Amino acid sequence: MRSAGLEGCEQACCRYSLVPLQGGHGEARGGLRRGACETAAITKFTSKTTTTGCPSCINLASIGAAVAALLDGVNNKVFCDPAGTPLGGDDMGTTASTKAIGKCECGVAKATGKLGAAVASCHIEEGEGKLVGDSAEEPCETAAITKFTSKTKTAGCPSCINLTSIGNFVASTDDGVNSGIWCGSPSGAFLDSPAGF
Repeated sequence: MRSAGLEGCEQACCRYSLVPLQGGHGEARGGLRRGACETAAITKFTSKTTTTGCPSCINLASIGAAVAALLDGVNNKVFCDPAGTPLGGDDMGTTASTKAIGKCECGVAKATGKLGAAVASCHIEEGEGKLVGDSAEEPCETAAITKFTSKTKTAGCPSCINLTSIGNFVASTDDGVNSGIWCGSPSGAFLDSPAGF
């Protein structure tokens, strides 16, 4: 499963991450825009995704909310400039204090969205039987994290950005979304744990 289009909201957040707003609440207006973006992405996901032939345990609204929570959880690991202004609302993290930091953080945010999609692809391949068990699925995730940590540029980013930590967080949190997707496994035969793959 892709990130329900929500990774685009993280990237769109970059377009206004440098805009100082009234009242010293750096991201108040941007947070509202991002919230509307998330709502629109979840609505599109729930209205356009077909569940014909799926087990009754599939709840698209719950899956969309879980993916949004995953992205909110990684937010302060990417938008973490200690000299920035807190984003506010339900968004943890800070605005970028300089254009160079903002550009770097936005690059990391885009790469993080791609990592989430790559990890989800590993889960899809396991669900389709192309990867059998953790011994096949975990190396797929490890390869995705390695690509993320080795290819993502951090020159100009604040020192708080730790690609290994971000990669591990995305993979483990994405694993937690699995139970809402791969919930129709007969007798739990395809699930290694209650959390999914």
